[in-house]
Amino acid sequence: MKDLSEVNKVSKHFVWGDIAKGIAILSVIIGHTYPSDTPICKIVFLFHLPIFFFLAGYFMNFEKYKSDFIGLLKSTFKRILIPAFFTFLLFYNINFQDIFTLLYASGVPVPQTKITPIEYQMWFLFCLICVRMLLYGYLKFNENFKTNIILNIFLTSIISLIGVQIGQLYKLPWSFDIALVAFYIAYIGYLFKFYNIFDKIKYPLLLFLITILSSYIDYKYFGLSMNNRFYSSNPIISVNISILISVTLIYICILIEKKQNFCNKFLAYLGANSLIIMIFHTLTSRGNSYGSIVCVFIRIIYCIVIIEFFALIPQLKSIYGAKSIKEFISK
Repeated sequence: MKDLSEVNKVSKHFVWGDIAKGIAILSVIIGHTYPSDTPICKIVFLFHLPIFFFLAGYFMNFEKYKSDFIGLLKSTFKRILIPAFFTFLLFYNINFQDIFTLLYASGVPVPQTKITPIEYQMWFLFCLICVRMLLYGYLKFNENFKTNIILNIFLTSIISLIGVQIGQLYKLPWSFDIALVAFYIAYIGYLFKFYNIFDKIKYPLLLFLITILSSYIDYKYFGLSMNNRFYSSNPIISVNISILISVTLIYICILIEKKQNFCNKFLAYLGANSLIIMIFHTLTSRGNSYGSIVCVFIRIIYCIVIIEFFALIPQLKSIYGAKSIKEFISK
């Protein structure tokens, strides 16, 4: 496997990252299609959002933005906020209640208020912005005070636990309580890149076995559902196992990246367009009358149609970053 430090010097784009996001976004579709109490939903909830947060940390280009916070804000605004606001303009009526819904951007009802959940999973986009800002701020803090890695992991885990406790009491705007939990996951992702940890995995079979065993224990006795603020009776176990599953899935994607087959190309295509799929996959019904598996396929096809349409319109292509399937299949 090619050394990641060498890859960083050659290219800033990682195909395996797109493949991993493709697997994650497929898991999101499955999780929003099957009833939440079914085994398959409980399984995908263990990792389908954590893997996105892990990758957000891994791909945080701190060296580029450490002296250019405005540049980071501009990049975040273009990649995340503009698609969210444009989607809001497309599908919402412009009234006080809807604007308040957008500004609060909660993925679930807030019991203490009359705030309704923002639709189309856009809560995740706002939460991701918070995670990026938290990670950037913490890395700047590290740069100024030169804290060591053990202390950093301890402090970020404490921040994560604080987020868990806040989420049990109140759903913060932009799901900031979830962002506090996800910040820890993103920081671990950043460390994996900083120390080239994927290159240093010497016993992948052992990693796979530990992950399978840990996943079973998490599924059987703990569990995780970030949008619902369910972190089980032991958040430390649940969150860290979600990181372990994410690491293993990403490592598999790194191993299979060079396989030029349709499956990898299709997953990379879905991953590169994961923002579009995240927003628009719930526009179709759950399709219980057809069966959940059929609805999953319907939603995938529906999203492909939207992606290809956006890719044809320069303005929409620019807003949503749409990439046509032709760019992947022809490679």
